[in-house]
Amino acid sequence: MSDAALIALVPLEVGDPTQATITPAVLMTLMNAYADKAGVARLQYLYSKRHALDLMLGPTWAQVNYNQQGYLSENLSDQNKALLAMRAAVQLEIEAREKTARGQRPGAVVAIAQTAPVTQTDGYAQGQAPSTQPYDANDPSLIGSPYRRAPWRP
Repeated sequence: MSDAALIALVPLEVGDPTQATITPAVLMTLMNAYADKAGVARLQYLYSKRHALDLMLGPTWAQVNYNQQGYLSENLSDQNKALLAMRAAVQLEIEAREKTARGQRPGAVVAIAQTAPVTQTDGYAQGQAPSTQPYDANDPSLIGSPYRRAPWRP
């Protein structure tokens, strides 16, 4: 099932079957907002679902529980808790899919096209006294190059 087909189920999944808050236009806006996530399976759908849950959470922040002399009791904050639990579950699935996608990316390998110039700082290589110049970190005599020849000594 594609993300576009799954997104039509979001109002039912987040508890808005009448589509009072999450309308088809809102769903298409969310899908377009997360179009860059379409490269990973179901990631665009999950991001859209998480955003839809955020839209559903907005009105529930002000809802509180109350009792009226023991006869009437309403737990309005339960809806907020349920939506937060759904959002946390969606966030965990997003993180799992992103971790999997990161692990499947190919490594970046490229040939070195330019190297730093090597300055001659080892005076022994030319039969001279040691140089007083600062050492060059690229000098093959300092980095253990297998191609460096030992200086000739009489």
